[in-house]
Amino acid sequence: MDPKIVKLENDIKSIKIQGATNVALATIEGMKIAVKHVINEPDRIIPIIKKVGERLSLARNNEPLARNGVKYVLYMSKKVKLDDLPSEIIDICSSYQVLIQNAKRDIINFGTDVLKKEEVILTHCHSSTAVSILKNIAKFRSIKGEKFKVISTETRPLYQGRLTAKELFNSGIEVTQIVDSFSTSFIVEDKYIPIGAVIVGCDELLKDGSFINKVGTYAIALASKKDNDKFYVAVSLLKLEVQENTSLQGIEQREASEVWKDAPKGMKIINPAFEKIDSSYVTGYITEAGELKKQDILKTARKIYPWLFDSI
Repeated sequence: MDPKIVKLENDIKSIKIQGATNVALATIEGMKIAVKHVINEPDRIIPIIKKVGERLSLARNNEPLARNGVKYVLYMSKKVKLDDLPSEIIDICSSYQVLIQNAKRDIINFGTDVLKKEEVILTHCHSSTAVSILKNIAKFRSIKGEKFKVISTETRPLYQGRLTAKELFNSGIEVTQIVDSFSTSFIVEDKYIPIGAVIVGCDELLKDGSFINKVGTYAIALASKKDNDKFYVAVSLLKLEVQENTSLQGIEQREASEVWKDAPKGMKIINPAFEKIDSSYVTGYITEAGELKKQDILKTARKIYPWLFDSI
């Protein structure tokens, strides 16, 4: 295995490469690297990219954007004559990377339009798409002379929320960071800074509209429902898992040392990276096809990405 591919795998597992988009882009990049080793052997191209793609996309659980990237490349490759594969396979890989970027651009534009009237928005963890939406809203409201604030959770134990807070703060947005355990009462009580809406990212979208996101999202969704605050999920339909719904056993479990490096020997620590949130808490899914309700997800995905439902 090429050392560059091994490094990509290790970086995904250790979260040096973090976020669904970056994991997917890294997976496709690994497939491109693998192709170079067999570029003069057309009959070996598909087996090698399938092997490398599956290895990278499965390095962490709950990464359908990467898994669907492998599916896309294999699906599109079936349409190419074997002798033409060496000249076209890299372009096929690159086209999925373009799909990701185009989808993200459209989500940001739709999200800005949906949320631009909100004065205070809460977000959780670090979603590059959600951050971009918040930046765009800030610019829009600034031009109109309107105030805008963001509440950001810290997101223990790796504190990805600090990345969000720092990025937004450095762009001139008024940001308040709160500890995770405070998020529920903060939203419900409206004692400190009343919010109007929540926007979170999504690591995995399921067929019934439920979704998987960073642990801590569920509590925020519950609190938002109780306080009648709008709760939006920024998600590309490329993250749709078309197989059976992910079970609790499919949630990625992280190392206990992330939570407590010098914990008493033998102490049990449960440290899930993600959790499943029911669709009943979601006001709308902000996608590359616009704002959708849960009943729109499958039919819209079939329309714009029919290959998602193809058996490879």
